[in-house]
Amino acid sequence: MRTAILVLCAAVARPATAQIAEMTAPGHGTDLYYSVQVAQPVMEYFAPLSSYGAASTAGPVYRVGSVPPMLYASSPPPVFPPNGIYLTNVPWFISPYYLISHPQFSRDGAVFAFMGRRVCLDGKGCLNIKLAQTTVRTSRQSFAFEGRGWLSGNGRFLLIQPEESPDNSDRPGLVDLETGQRQTVPAEAGASAGYRESTGRMVADDGTAVLDGCAGTALCIFRAGNLIRVPEVAGIEPVIDAGGRNIVYTAKAASGTQYLRAYDLATGQDRMFVQPNGDTNAPAISADGKRVMFLSTAQWGTNNPPGSVQLYAINLDGTGFMELTSGSEPNGIEQYTMSDDGQVAWYAAGGRLVRLDLSAGEVAHTVFRPAIADLSPTLVPGSAVTLPGAQLSGGIVRVNGIDAPLLSATQDSITFQVPWDVQPDAPATLQVVTNAGTSEEATADAQTSPVAARPWLIPAAPCQRPNPCSLGGGAIHQDWSAYVTPDNPARPGEIVHLYGTGFGPVAPGGITGIPAPADTPAQVLAKPTCTGDPESPITLLYLGLAPGLVGYYQMDVQLPAVFNGVHPTENTLWDQLYIACGNAITVFVIRKPGVKP
Repeated sequence: MRTAILVLCAAVARPATAQIAEMTAPGHGTDLYYSVQVAQPVMEYFAPLSSYGAASTAGPVYRVGSVPPMLYASSPPPVFPPNGIYLTNVPWFISPYYLISHPQFSRDGAVFAFMGRRVCLDGKGCLNIKLAQTTVRTSRQSFAFEGRGWLSGNGRFLLIQPEESPDNSDRPGLVDLETGQRQTVPAEAGASAGYRESTGRMVADDGTAVLDGCAGTALCIFRAGNLIRVPEVAGIEPVIDAGGRNIVYTAKAASGTQYLRAYDLATGQDRMFVQPNGDTNAPAISADGKRVMFLSTAQWGTNNPPGSVQLYAINLDGTGFMELTSGSEPNGIEQYTMSDDGQVAWYAAGGRLVRLDLSAGEVAHTVFRPAIADLSPTLVPGSAVTLPGAQLSGGIVRVNGIDAPLLSATQDSITFQVPWDVQPDAPATLQVVTNAGTSEEATADAQTSPVAARPWLIPAAPCQRPNPCSLGGGAIHQDWSAYVTPDNPARPGEIVHLYGTGFGPVAPGGITGIPAPADTPAQVLAKPTCTGDPESPITLLYLGLAPGLVGYYQMDVQLPAVFNGVHPTENTLWDQLYIACGNAITVFVIRKPGVKP
Protein backbone atom coordinates (compact mmCIF):
# COMPACT_ATOMS: atom_id res chain seq x y z
CA MET A 1 0.00 0.00 0.00
CA ARG A 2 2.90 2.36 0.72
CA THR A 3 4.03 2.20 -2.91
CA ALA A 4 0.54 3.11 -4.16
CA ILE A 5 0.38 6.06 -1.79
CA LEU A 6 3.76 7.33 -2.99
CA VAL A 7 2.66 7.17 -6.61
CA LEU A 8 -0.34 9.32 -5.78
CA CYS A 9 1.87 11.81 -3.96
CA ALA A 10 4.09 12.23 -6.99
CA ALA A 11 1.21 12.95 -9.35
CA VAL A 12 0.30 16.45 -8.22
CA ALA A 13 0.06 18.54 -11.39
CA ARG A 14 -3.20 18.52 -13.32
CA PRO A 15 -3.24 21.83 -15.23
CA ALA A 16 -5.66 22.66 -17.99
CA THR A 17 -4.71 23.56 -21.54
CA ALA A 18 -2.29 26.48 -21.82
CA GLN A 19 -2.32 29.16 -24.46
CA ILE A 20 -0.74 32.41 -25.56
CA ALA A 21 -2.84 35.23 -24.17
CA GLU A 22 -2.50 39.03 -24.36
CA MET A 23 0.05 40.50 -26.78
CA THR A 24 1.70 43.86 -27.45
CA ALA A 25 4.34 44.96 -29.99
CA PRO A 26 5.31 48.55 -29.12
CA GLY A 27 6.97 51.09 -31.40
CA HIS A 28 8.24 49.51 -34.60
CA GLY A 29 7.15 46.00 -33.57
CA THR A 30 10.63 44.46 -33.48
CA ASP A 31 9.76 42.57 -30.30
CA LEU A 32 6.55 40.99 -29.09
CA TYR A 33 5.57 40.78 -25.44
CA TYR A 34 2.95 38.18 -24.65
CA SER A 35 1.51 36.46 -21.62
CA VAL A 36 1.13 32.72 -21.32
CA GLN A 37 -2.11 31.57 -19.75
CA VAL A 38 -1.47 28.35 -17.88
CA ALA A 39 -3.01 26.51 -14.98
CA GLN A 40 -1.37 26.79 -11.60
CA PRO A 41 -1.24 23.20 -10.27
CA VAL A 42 -1.80 24.29 -6.69
CA MET A 43 -4.69 26.57 -7.57
CA GLU A 44 -6.71 23.70 -8.96
CA TYR A 45 -7.16 22.50 -5.41
CA PHE A 46 -8.54 25.84 -4.30
CA ALA A 47 -10.61 27.07 -7.25
CA PRO A 48 -13.98 26.42 -5.53
CA LEU A 49 -12.90 28.49 -2.53
CA SER A 50 -11.07 31.25 -4.35
CA SER A 51 -12.73 34.57 -5.07
CA TYR A 52 -10.48 34.75 -8.12
CA GLY A 53 -12.87 32.28 -9.70
CA ALA A 54 -10.63 30.23 -11.99
CA ALA A 55 -7.50 28.17 -11.64
CA SER A 56 -6.05 28.35 -15.16
CA THR A 57 -5.27 32.04 -15.29
CA ALA A 58 -1.61 32.57 -14.50
CA GLY A 59 0.14 34.85 -16.95
CA PRO A 60 3.91 35.30 -16.90
CA VAL A 61 5.04 37.71 -19.63
CA TYR A 62 7.54 36.63 -22.30
CA ARG A 63 9.54 38.51 -24.94
CA VAL A 64 10.45 37.32 -28.43
CA GLY A 65 11.76 38.85 -31.65
CA SER A 66 15.27 40.23 -31.29
CA VAL A 67 15.81 37.53 -28.64
CA PRO A 68 14.65 33.90 -28.37
CA PRO A 69 11.44 33.33 -26.38
CA MET A 70 12.44 34.54 -22.92
CA LEU A 71 10.63 35.18 -19.64
CA TYR A 72 10.35 38.94 -19.20
CA ALA A 73 8.18 39.56 -16.14
CA SER A 74 6.68 37.24 -13.56
CA SER A 75 6.05 36.68 -9.89
CA PRO A 76 6.43 33.15 -8.52
CA PRO A 77 3.28 31.50 -7.21
CA PRO A 78 2.94 31.75 -3.44
CA VAL A 79 3.19 28.70 -1.23
CA PHE A 80 -0.45 27.81 -0.78
CA PRO A 81 -1.48 25.68 2.17
CA PRO A 82 -2.62 22.16 1.22
CA ASN A 83 -6.31 21.49 0.91
CA GLY A 84 -8.62 21.81 3.87
CA ILE A 85 -9.81 25.32 4.68
CA TYR A 86 -11.69 26.28 7.81
CA LEU A 87 -14.41 28.61 6.53
CA THR A 88 -14.89 31.88 8.37
CA ASN A 89 -15.91 35.42 7.49
CA VAL A 90 -12.29 36.50 7.71
CA PRO A 91 -9.95 35.81 4.75
CA TRP A 92 -7.91 32.76 5.62
CA PHE A 93 -5.24 33.40 3.01
CA ILE A 94 -4.48 36.35 0.71
CA SER A 95 -1.72 35.87 -1.82
CA PRO A 96 0.52 38.61 -3.20
CA TYR A 97 -0.16 39.90 -6.71
CA TYR A 98 1.42 37.07 -8.66
CA LEU A 99 -0.80 36.38 -11.70
CA ILE A 100 0.99 38.64 -14.19
CA SER A 101 -0.60 39.55 -17.53
CA HIS A 102 -1.82 42.41 -19.76
CA PRO A 103 1.64 43.71 -20.82
CA GLN A 104 1.81 47.23 -22.27
CA PHE A 105 4.62 49.55 -23.32
CA SER A 106 4.98 53.13 -24.37
CA ARG A 107 6.05 53.52 -28.01
CA ASP A 108 9.66 54.22 -27.04
CA GLY A 109 9.76 51.26 -24.63
CA ALA A 110 10.60 53.47 -21.63
CA VAL A 111 7.38 52.80 -19.72
CA PHE A 112 6.12 49.29 -19.00
CA ALA A 113 2.73 48.49 -17.48
CA PHE A 114 1.22 45.15 -16.52
CA MET A 115 -1.62 43.78 -14.46
CA GLY A 116 -1.29 41.51 -11.45
CA ARG A 117 -3.96 39.54 -9.65
CA ARG A 118 -4.00 37.85 -6.29
CA VAL A 119 -6.04 35.10 -4.73
CA CYS A 120 -8.14 35.34 -1.59
CA LEU A 121 -9.26 32.10 0.00
CA ASP A 122 -12.54 31.96 1.91
CA GLY A 123 -15.92 33.14 0.62
CA LYS A 124 -17.50 36.08 2.44
CA GLY A 125 -14.23 37.27 3.92
CA CYS A 126 -12.96 38.10 0.45
CA LEU A 127 -15.87 40.25 -0.73
CA ASN A 128 -14.10 43.52 0.02
CA ILE A 129 -10.58 42.42 -0.86
CA LYS A 130 -9.11 44.10 -3.97
CA LEU A 131 -7.74 41.46 -6.32
CA ALA A 132 -6.50 43.41 -9.37
CA GLN A 133 -3.59 45.82 -9.53
CA THR A 134 -1.84 47.63 -12.39
CA THR A 135 1.87 48.34 -12.03
CA VAL A 136 3.64 50.98 -14.12
CA ARG A 137 7.44 50.91 -14.28
CA THR A 138 9.83 53.51 -15.61
CA SER A 139 13.62 53.70 -15.39
CA ARG A 140 13.28 55.85 -12.26
CA GLN A 141 10.27 54.64 -10.32
CA SER A 142 7.30 52.29 -10.09
CA PHE A 143 3.61 53.02 -9.50
CA ALA A 144 0.82 50.69 -8.41
CA PHE A 145 -2.91 51.31 -8.92
CA GLU A 146 -5.86 49.23 -7.83
CA GLY A 147 -7.74 47.90 -10.86
CA ARG A 148 -6.99 47.26 -14.51
CA GLY A 149 -5.13 49.86 -16.53
CA TRP A 150 -4.59 51.01 -20.14
CA LEU A 151 -1.45 52.98 -20.99
CA SER A 152 -1.20 55.80 -23.53
CA GLY A 153 1.32 55.46 -26.35
CA ASN A 154 3.58 58.17 -24.94
CA GLY A 155 3.52 56.51 -21.51
CA ARG A 156 2.12 59.54 -19.69
CA PHE A 157 -1.52 58.61 -19.04
CA LEU A 158 -3.18 55.56 -17.55
CA LEU A 159 -6.89 54.76 -17.74
CA ILE A 160 -7.84 52.79 -14.62
CA GLN A 161 -10.87 50.54 -14.23
CA PRO A 162 -11.26 49.61 -10.55
CA GLU A 163 -12.98 46.43 -9.51
CA GLU A 164 -16.66 46.91 -8.86
CA SER A 165 -17.49 47.74 -5.25
CA PRO A 166 -20.83 46.89 -3.58
CA ASP A 167 -21.89 50.55 -3.69
CA ASN A 168 -20.31 51.28 -7.09
CA SER A 169 -18.25 53.99 -5.39
CA ASP A 170 -15.07 53.09 -7.29
CA ARG A 171 -15.15 54.94 -10.60
CA PRO A 172 -12.92 54.63 -13.67
CA GLY A 173 -10.28 57.33 -13.67
CA LEU A 174 -7.53 58.86 -15.80
CA VAL A 175 -4.14 59.27 -14.12
CA ASP A 176 -1.47 61.69 -15.33
CA LEU A 177 1.66 59.72 -14.43
CA GLU A 178 3.80 62.85 -14.80
CA THR A 179 1.89 65.07 -12.36
CA GLY A 180 0.05 62.46 -10.30
CA GLN A 181 -3.30 64.15 -11.00
CA ARG A 182 -6.29 61.83 -11.29
CA GLN A 183 -9.57 62.67 -13.00
CA THR A 184 -12.63 60.59 -12.19
CA VAL A 185 -14.87 59.52 -15.04
CA PRO A 186 -18.46 60.79 -14.49
CA ALA A 187 -20.94 58.33 -13.06
CA GLU A 188 -23.13 58.36 -16.16
CA ALA A 189 -20.38 56.50 -18.00
CA GLY A 190 -21.44 53.31 -16.22
CA ALA A 191 -19.49 51.21 -13.79
CA SER A 192 -18.18 48.88 -16.50
CA ALA A 193 -16.71 51.61 -18.70
CA GLY A 194 -13.31 50.60 -20.02
CA TYR A 195 -13.52 47.10 -18.59
CA ARG A 196 -13.23 44.99 -21.75
CA GLU A 197 -9.93 44.40 -23.42
CA SER A 198 -9.13 46.17 -26.68
CA THR A 199 -6.50 45.12 -29.20
CA GLY A 200 -5.15 48.66 -29.66
CA ARG A 201 -4.65 51.83 -27.63
CA MET A 202 -7.53 53.18 -25.57
CA VAL A 203 -5.75 56.36 -24.46
CA ALA A 204 -4.34 59.08 -26.74
CA ASP A 205 -1.16 61.04 -26.04
CA ASP A 206 -3.14 64.01 -24.71
CA GLY A 207 -5.09 61.82 -22.26
CA THR A 208 -8.23 61.44 -24.33
CA ALA A 209 -9.67 58.04 -23.46
CA VAL A 210 -12.27 55.88 -25.17
CA LEU A 211 -14.57 53.89 -22.93
CA ASP A 212 -16.11 50.53 -23.67
CA GLY A 213 -19.69 49.99 -22.54
CA CYS A 214 -20.48 53.58 -21.61
CA ALA A 215 -23.99 53.58 -20.10
CA GLY A 216 -24.57 50.37 -22.03
CA THR A 217 -25.93 52.25 -25.04
CA ALA A 218 -23.23 54.39 -26.59
CA LEU A 219 -19.55 54.89 -27.27
CA CYS A 220 -18.11 57.43 -24.83
CA ILE A 221 -14.99 59.58 -24.95
CA PHE A 222 -13.45 61.09 -21.81
CA ARG A 223 -11.56 64.27 -22.67
CA ALA A 224 -10.34 67.14 -20.51
CA GLY A 225 -12.64 66.08 -17.69
CA ASN A 226 -15.73 65.92 -19.90
CA LEU A 227 -17.70 62.93 -21.18
CA ILE A 228 -18.61 62.92 -24.88
CA ARG A 229 -21.31 60.44 -25.87
CA VAL A 230 -21.81 59.07 -29.37
CA PRO A 231 -25.43 57.95 -29.23
CA GLU A 232 -26.00 56.59 -32.72
CA VAL A 233 -24.61 53.08 -32.27
CA ALA A 234 -23.59 51.06 -29.22
CA GLY A 235 -19.86 50.54 -29.39
CA ILE A 236 -17.37 48.11 -27.88
CA GLU A 237 -13.60 47.53 -28.33
CA PRO A 238 -12.88 51.21 -29.10
CA VAL A 239 -9.34 52.28 -30.06
CA ILE A 240 -7.92 55.76 -30.62
CA ASP A 241 -4.90 57.18 -32.44
CA ALA A 242 -2.08 59.05 -30.72
CA GLY A 243 -3.43 62.46 -31.76
CA GLY A 244 -6.77 61.82 -30.08
CA ARG A 245 -8.83 62.39 -33.23
CA ASN A 246 -9.64 59.12 -34.97
CA ILE A 247 -11.55 56.35 -33.20
CA VAL A 248 -12.47 52.95 -34.57
CA TYR A 249 -14.83 50.64 -32.71
CA THR A 250 -16.95 47.52 -33.07
CA ALA A 251 -20.72 47.83 -33.48
CA LYS A 252 -23.47 45.26 -33.91
CA ALA A 253 -26.03 45.19 -36.72
CA ALA A 254 -29.71 44.33 -36.19
CA SER A 255 -28.90 40.82 -37.45
CA GLY A 256 -26.35 40.44 -34.65
CA THR A 257 -23.33 40.57 -36.98
CA GLN A 258 -20.45 42.71 -35.78
CA TYR A 259 -18.87 45.35 -37.98
CA LEU A 260 -16.59 48.40 -37.64
CA ARG A 261 -17.42 52.08 -37.38
CA ALA A 262 -15.13 55.12 -37.38
CA TYR A 263 -15.61 58.36 -35.46
CA ASP A 264 -13.83 61.65 -36.12
CA LEU A 265 -13.60 63.53 -32.83
CA ALA A 266 -12.72 66.81 -34.55
CA THR A 267 -15.77 66.85 -36.82
CA GLY A 268 -18.15 64.67 -34.82
CA GLN A 269 -18.72 62.45 -37.88
CA ASP A 270 -19.60 58.82 -37.07
CA ARG A 271 -19.65 56.48 -40.06
CA MET A 272 -19.82 52.85 -41.06
CA PHE A 273 -16.26 51.78 -41.82
CA VAL A 274 -16.13 48.02 -42.60
CA GLN A 275 -19.25 45.85 -42.90
CA PRO A 276 -18.64 42.58 -44.80
CA ASN A 277 -20.66 39.36 -44.71
CA GLY A 278 -19.25 38.01 -41.47
CA ASP A 279 -18.29 39.10 -37.98
CA THR A 280 -15.65 41.82 -38.01
CA ASN A 281 -14.13 43.09 -34.78
CA ALA A 282 -10.98 43.63 -32.65
CA PRO A 283 -9.77 46.80 -34.41
CA ALA A 284 -6.38 48.42 -33.88
CA ILE A 285 -5.30 51.79 -35.26
CA SER A 286 -1.77 53.08 -35.87
CA ALA A 287 -0.44 56.02 -33.88
CA ASP A 288 -0.71 58.33 -36.89
CA GLY A 289 -4.33 57.29 -37.47
CA LYS A 290 -3.72 56.08 -41.04
CA ARG A 291 -3.81 52.26 -40.87
CA VAL A 292 -6.40 49.98 -39.25
CA MET A 293 -6.14 46.23 -38.64
CA PHE A 294 -8.98 43.95 -37.61
CA LEU A 295 -10.21 40.36 -37.46
CA SER A 296 -13.02 39.01 -39.60
CA THR A 297 -14.74 35.75 -40.52
CA ALA A 298 -15.93 37.18 -43.86
CA GLN A 299 -14.95 35.48 -47.12
CA TRP A 300 -13.91 38.61 -48.96
CA GLY A 301 -14.80 38.90 -52.65
CA THR A 302 -17.14 35.87 -52.56
CA ASN A 303 -20.69 34.95 -51.60
CA ASN A 304 -19.42 32.15 -49.35
CA PRO A 305 -20.64 31.99 -45.75
CA PRO A 306 -18.30 33.15 -42.95
CA GLY A 307 -15.18 31.06 -42.36
CA SER A 308 -12.24 31.03 -39.97
CA VAL A 309 -10.97 34.16 -38.22
CA GLN A 310 -8.38 35.99 -40.32
CA LEU A 311 -6.39 39.23 -40.06
CA TYR A 312 -6.83 42.18 -42.42
CA ALA A 313 -5.46 45.69 -42.86
CA ILE A 314 -6.94 48.77 -44.49
CA ASN A 315 -6.21 52.48 -44.46
CA LEU A 316 -8.64 54.73 -42.63
CA ASP A 317 -9.49 56.44 -45.92
CA GLY A 318 -10.62 53.06 -47.35
CA THR A 319 -7.57 52.41 -49.54
CA GLY A 320 -4.82 49.79 -49.20
CA PHE A 321 -6.96 46.77 -48.26
CA MET A 322 -4.78 43.70 -47.49
CA GLU A 323 -5.60 40.10 -46.61
CA LEU A 324 -2.77 39.30 -44.24
CA THR A 325 -3.39 35.69 -43.19
CA SER A 326 -6.19 34.16 -45.25
CA GLY A 327 -3.74 32.52 -47.66
CA SER A 328 -1.39 31.14 -45.02
CA GLU A 329 -3.65 30.21 -42.10
CA PRO A 330 -6.58 28.08 -43.34
CA ASN A 331 -7.57 27.27 -39.76
CA GLY A 332 -7.56 30.91 -38.78
CA ILE A 333 -5.63 32.82 -36.14
CA GLU A 334 -6.19 33.15 -32.42
CA GLN A 335 -5.24 36.77 -31.79
CA TYR A 336 -2.99 39.56 -32.98
CA THR A 337 -1.43 42.92 -32.18
CA MET A 338 -0.20 45.78 -34.35
CA SER A 339 2.89 47.93 -33.84
CA ASP A 340 2.36 51.61 -33.08
CA ASP A 341 3.72 52.63 -36.48
CA GLY A 342 1.31 50.28 -38.29
CA GLN A 343 4.11 48.55 -40.20
CA VAL A 344 4.24 45.25 -38.28
CA ALA A 345 1.62 42.78 -37.08
CA TRP A 346 2.13 39.78 -34.82
CA TYR A 347 -0.35 36.95 -34.52
CA ALA A 348 -0.69 33.61 -32.73
CA ALA A 349 -1.87 30.44 -34.47
CA GLY A 350 -1.36 26.77 -33.67
CA GLY A 351 1.28 27.41 -31.02
CA ARG A 352 3.31 29.61 -33.40
CA LEU A 353 3.99 33.33 -33.25
CA VAL A 354 4.28 35.03 -36.62
CA ARG A 355 5.63 38.51 -37.35
CA LEU A 356 4.32 40.22 -40.50
CA ASP A 357 6.42 43.10 -41.80
CA LEU A 358 4.43 45.36 -44.14
CA SER A 359 7.01 48.14 -44.48
CA ALA A 360 8.33 47.03 -47.88
CA GLY A 361 4.90 46.83 -49.50
CA GLU A 362 4.99 43.04 -49.57
CA VAL A 363 4.25 41.04 -46.45
CA ALA A 364 7.34 39.33 -45.00
CA HIS A 365 6.66 36.41 -42.65
CA THR A 366 8.93 35.43 -39.75
CA VAL A 367 7.88 32.42 -37.65
CA PHE A 368 8.81 31.88 -34.00
CA ARG A 369 8.06 28.73 -32.02
CA PRO A 370 7.94 29.38 -28.29
CA ALA A 371 7.60 26.53 -25.84
CA ILE A 372 4.43 27.28 -23.88
CA ALA A 373 5.30 26.83 -20.23
CA ASP A 374 5.28 28.80 -17.02
CA LEU A 375 8.93 29.24 -16.09
CA SER A 376 8.25 31.41 -13.04
CA PRO A 377 8.26 28.76 -10.24
CA THR A 378 11.09 29.13 -7.74
CA LEU A 379 13.92 26.60 -8.03
CA VAL A 380 15.28 24.82 -4.95
CA PRO A 381 18.39 22.64 -5.43
CA GLY A 382 17.56 18.94 -5.26
CA SER A 383 13.82 19.48 -5.24
CA ALA A 384 11.11 18.51 -7.72
CA VAL A 385 9.52 21.36 -9.69
CA THR A 386 6.46 21.22 -11.92
CA LEU A 387 6.13 23.57 -14.91
CA PRO A 388 2.58 23.74 -16.30
CA GLY A 389 2.10 24.47 -19.99
CA ALA A 390 1.08 22.87 -23.27
CA GLN A 391 2.55 20.24 -25.62
CA LEU A 392 5.25 19.37 -23.08
CA SER A 393 5.18 15.59 -23.53
CA GLY A 394 8.69 14.51 -24.49
CA GLY A 395 10.10 17.88 -23.50
CA ILE A 396 13.54 18.59 -22.08
CA VAL A 397 14.39 20.85 -19.15
CA ARG A 398 17.85 22.35 -18.87
CA VAL A 399 19.29 24.19 -15.90
CA ASN A 400 22.44 26.17 -16.67
CA GLY A 401 22.63 24.33 -20.00
CA ILE A 402 22.60 20.83 -18.46
CA ASP A 403 19.69 18.43 -18.87
CA ALA A 404 17.80 18.00 -15.61
CA PRO A 405 16.34 14.62 -14.55
CA LEU A 406 12.73 14.36 -15.74
CA LEU A 407 10.31 12.88 -13.22
CA SER A 408 7.17 13.05 -15.37
CA ALA A 409 6.02 14.71 -18.59
CA THR A 410 2.55 15.06 -20.06
CA GLN A 411 1.02 17.37 -22.62
CA ASP A 412 0.07 19.79 -19.85
CA SER A 413 3.01 19.71 -17.44
CA ILE A 414 6.58 18.63 -16.96
CA THR A 415 8.16 17.77 -13.60
CA PHE A 416 11.92 17.68 -13.12
CA GLN A 417 14.51 17.67 -10.38
CA VAL A 418 16.64 20.75 -9.90
CA PRO A 419 20.25 19.49 -9.83
CA TRP A 420 21.78 19.50 -6.37
CA ASP A 421 24.82 21.47 -7.57
CA VAL A 422 22.74 24.52 -8.57
CA GLN A 423 23.80 27.35 -6.28
CA PRO A 424 21.08 29.20 -4.35
CA ASP A 425 21.04 33.01 -4.50
CA ALA A 426 23.07 32.94 -7.73
CA PRO A 427 21.69 33.61 -11.25
CA ALA A 428 20.66 30.49 -13.14
CA THR A 429 19.24 29.80 -16.59
CA LEU A 430 16.13 27.63 -16.94
CA GLN A 431 15.16 26.37 -20.39
CA VAL A 432 12.36 24.17 -21.74
CA VAL A 433 12.74 22.52 -25.15
CA THR A 434 9.97 20.66 -26.94
CA ASN A 435 10.22 18.59 -30.13
CA ALA A 436 14.01 18.81 -29.88
CA GLY A 437 15.90 18.23 -33.11
CA THR A 438 12.85 18.59 -35.38
CA SER A 439 11.44 21.40 -37.50
CA GLU A 440 8.87 21.92 -34.74
CA GLU A 441 11.47 22.54 -32.03
CA ALA A 442 10.34 25.19 -29.56
CA THR A 443 12.15 26.79 -26.64
CA ALA A 444 11.56 29.18 -23.78
CA ASP A 445 14.23 30.53 -21.45
CA ALA A 446 14.19 32.24 -18.07
CA GLN A 447 16.80 33.86 -15.89
CA THR A 448 16.01 32.83 -12.34
CA SER A 449 17.45 33.03 -8.83
CA PRO A 450 17.22 29.69 -6.97
CA VAL A 451 16.72 29.75 -3.21
CA ALA A 452 17.99 27.39 -0.55
CA ALA A 453 14.50 26.37 0.62
CA ARG A 454 10.84 27.02 -0.17
CA PRO A 455 8.78 24.33 1.57
CA TRP A 456 5.46 23.15 0.23
CA LEU A 457 3.36 20.14 1.27
CA ILE A 458 1.60 18.12 -1.40
CA PRO A 459 -2.22 17.94 -1.18
CA ALA A 460 -3.95 14.60 -1.38
CA ALA A 461 -6.77 15.34 -3.83
CA PRO A 462 -8.47 18.25 -5.59
CA CYS A 463 -11.24 20.24 -3.98
CA GLN A 464 -14.60 19.36 -5.47
CA ARG A 465 -18.08 20.81 -5.11
CA PRO A 466 -20.37 20.39 -3.25
CA ASN A 467 -17.70 19.44 -0.69
CA PRO A 468 -15.07 22.15 -1.30
CA CYS A 469 -12.12 20.17 -0.01
CA SER A 470 -11.55 16.52 0.74
CA LEU A 471 -9.71 17.37 3.95
CA GLY A 472 -6.54 15.62 4.88
CA GLY A 473 -3.87 17.95 3.57
CA GLY A 474 -2.00 15.05 2.01
CA ALA A 475 -1.52 13.31 5.36
CA ILE A 476 -1.16 9.52 5.28
CA HIS A 477 -2.06 7.26 8.18
CA GLN A 478 0.65 5.78 10.39
CA ASP A 479 0.28 2.30 8.89
CA TRP A 480 0.42 3.64 5.30
CA SER A 481 -3.06 2.23 4.69
CA ALA A 482 -4.71 5.35 3.24
CA TYR A 483 -4.91 9.12 3.26
CA VAL A 484 -6.42 10.88 6.26
CA THR A 485 -9.95 11.89 5.22
CA PRO A 486 -13.21 12.90 6.93
CA ASP A 487 -14.37 9.30 6.58
CA ASN A 488 -11.09 8.00 7.95
CA PRO A 489 -9.74 10.74 10.26
CA ALA A 490 -6.49 10.69 12.15
CA ARG A 491 -6.38 9.54 15.78
CA PRO A 492 -5.00 11.59 18.67
CA GLY A 493 -1.36 10.62 19.19
CA GLU A 494 -1.08 9.02 15.73
CA ILE A 495 2.02 9.44 13.57
CA VAL A 496 1.11 10.76 10.13
CA HIS A 497 3.26 11.01 7.01
CA LEU A 498 3.32 13.93 4.59
CA TYR A 499 5.22 14.65 1.37
CA GLY A 500 6.49 17.88 -0.05
CA THR A 501 9.14 19.76 -1.96
CA GLY A 502 11.60 22.56 -1.34
CA PHE A 503 12.71 21.81 2.24
CA GLY A 504 16.37 22.47 1.44
CA PRO A 505 19.81 20.91 2.05
CA VAL A 506 20.14 17.47 3.62
CA ALA A 507 22.81 15.32 5.23
CA PRO A 508 24.12 13.12 3.87
CA GLY A 509 23.85 15.10 0.64
CA GLY A 510 21.56 14.01 -2.15
CA ILE A 511 22.72 12.82 -5.57
CA THR A 512 21.02 14.29 -8.63
CA GLY A 513 18.71 11.80 -10.37
CA ILE A 514 19.27 9.03 -7.78
CA PRO A 515 16.40 7.90 -5.49
CA ALA A 516 16.93 8.78 -1.85
CA PRO A 517 18.26 5.87 0.26
CA ALA A 518 16.22 4.21 2.98
CA ASP A 519 19.08 2.67 4.98
CA THR A 520 20.82 6.01 5.64
CA PRO A 521 18.05 8.63 5.45
CA ALA A 522 19.10 12.08 4.24
CA GLN A 523 17.65 14.49 6.79
CA VAL A 524 17.02 18.21 6.37
CA LEU A 525 19.75 20.26 8.03
CA ALA A 526 17.62 23.22 9.10
CA LYS A 527 14.51 21.66 10.60
CA PRO A 528 11.61 24.06 11.15
CA THR A 529 9.69 24.39 14.38
CA CYS A 530 6.27 22.77 14.14
CA THR A 531 3.23 24.18 15.90
CA GLY A 532 -0.41 23.14 16.06
CA ASP A 533 -3.57 25.20 15.98
CA PRO A 534 -5.22 24.98 18.45
CA GLU A 535 -2.09 25.15 20.60
CA SER A 536 -1.14 21.52 20.74
CA PRO A 537 2.27 19.86 20.98
CA ILE A 538 3.40 18.61 17.57
CA THR A 539 6.44 16.34 17.46
CA LEU A 540 8.50 16.33 14.28
CA LEU A 541 9.92 12.80 14.06
CA TYR A 542 11.51 12.92 10.61
CA LEU A 543 12.05 15.47 7.88
CA GLY A 544 14.26 14.52 4.96
CA LEU A 545 14.36 13.03 1.50
CA ALA A 546 11.60 10.53 0.80
CA PRO A 547 13.20 7.07 0.54
CA GLY A 548 12.91 5.65 -2.96
CA LEU A 549 11.88 8.96 -4.57
CA VAL A 550 13.75 11.65 -6.49
CA GLY A 551 13.16 15.29 -5.60
CA TYR A 552 10.56 14.76 -2.87
CA TYR A 553 10.73 15.09 0.91
CA GLN A 554 8.95 13.11 3.62
CA MET A 555 7.77 14.58 6.90
CA ASP A 556 6.57 12.44 9.80
CA VAL A 557 4.82 14.17 12.69
CA GLN A 558 3.19 12.82 15.83
CA LEU A 559 -0.16 14.37 16.69
CA PRO A 560 -1.04 15.47 20.22
CA ALA A 561 -2.41 12.73 22.44
CA VAL A 562 -4.96 15.15 23.85
CA PHE A 563 -6.82 17.34 21.42
CA ASN A 564 -9.51 19.87 22.22
CA GLY A 565 -10.70 21.41 18.98
CA VAL A 566 -11.32 25.14 18.66
CA HIS A 567 -12.27 24.83 15.00
CA PRO A 568 -15.49 22.87 15.50
CA THR A 569 -17.24 21.30 12.56
CA GLU A 570 -20.81 20.15 12.18
CA ASN A 571 -19.50 16.64 11.83
CA THR A 572 -19.85 14.54 14.98
CA LEU A 573 -16.77 12.44 14.21
CA TRP A 574 -13.93 14.90 13.64
CA ASP A 575 -12.45 18.37 14.15
CA GLN A 576 -9.84 20.25 12.13
CA LEU A 577 -6.20 20.54 13.13
CA TYR A 578 -3.71 22.94 11.57
CA ILE A 579 -0.01 22.21 11.55
CA ALA A 580 2.63 24.76 10.56
CA CYS A 581 6.22 23.66 10.08
CA GLY A 582 7.96 26.85 9.09
CA ASN A 583 5.94 28.22 6.17
CA ALA A 584 4.72 24.76 5.17
CA ILE A 585 1.14 24.55 6.42
CA THR A 586 -1.30 21.70 6.39
CA VAL A 587 -4.73 21.08 7.82
CA PHE A 588 -6.50 17.80 8.26
CA VAL A 589 -9.13 16.10 10.34
CA ILE A 590 -8.59 14.41 13.66
CA ARG A 591 -11.09 12.14 15.38
CA LYS A 592 -13.02 13.78 18.19
CA PRO A 593 -12.27 12.62 21.72
CA GLY A 594 -14.39 9.70 22.81
CA VAL A 595 -15.24 8.61 19.26
CA LYS A 596 -14.18 5.03 18.64
CA PRO A 597 -12.14 4.22 15.54
